[in-house]
Amino acid sequence: MNNKNGGFMNKNIIGKRIGAFVIDSILLFIFVFVASIVITSNFLAKEYIQVLPWMVISFFNYPLMYLLSVIYDLYLGTVDVITLYTFLAIFFSEVLYHFLFESSPLNASIGHKMTKCQVVNQEYKKLTFHQLLIRSIVKVLSRYLFCLPYITIFFTEKRQTMHDMAVKSMVIEKS
Repeated sequence: MNNKNGGFMNKNIIGKRIGAFVIDSILLFIFVFVASIVITSNFLAKEYIQVLPWMVISFFNYPLMYLLSVIYDLYLGTVDVITLYTFLAIFFSEVLYHFLFESSPLNASIGHKMTKCQVVNQEYKKLTFHQLLIRSIVKVLSRYLFCLPYITIFFTEKRQTMHDMAVKSMVIEKS
């Protein structure tokens, strides 16, 4: 299916999106690791800073368990300040990564750029600020749910994930 801006959508878009996801995940891990340490180091005592890298690594590998742990601790009123700051720093760092790149003139994350894809709305135009923010938040939350919301890519005509459907966007292959 051709679009009016020279991009096209086909079954290869799934492979390209998986490739973009892997590239972005590697870059995102580095970005989140550094950003969360910088952000939380301003709030934490020096003795906690030594533990922080391991918390970031465990969170990145097991986001749902980490999220449930924070929610449970909040419910009990026993949330650890380090855990809460780390969770918030990582969450906002991930949202910021996706939002900044997709709102940039690239109109795509680094992974999408490397796989020659871009994010557009249903009219093949750049997403609005509001759409990009919601898309970024839903995208990060999807990862926290073991990427299960990504499964929709196999069942939708436009190969959309949940974060695409939430804002009526799609990823197209740039020719």
